[in-house]
Amino acid sequence: SADIALLNQRIGDALLESGRANVGVTEFDGVTCLKMTLLNPTVTLEDIKVLLTLVETTAQQLV
Repeated sequence: SADIALLNQRIGDALLESGRANVGVTEFDGVTCLKMTLLNPTVTLEDIKVLLTLVETTAQQLV
């Protein structure tokens, strides 16, 4: 929906502007989505969990 698309864009923008994370925003099959590109070979599952929690917290703050 348009609401989810806008929220995803705002989450990506907020995280980038805060300097806390760079979560990409892309369109897939007509839906605006968040994406992670993992370039660091030492990233751990715990790192990803922390990032997902940050995305969730940011979303809750924006709604």
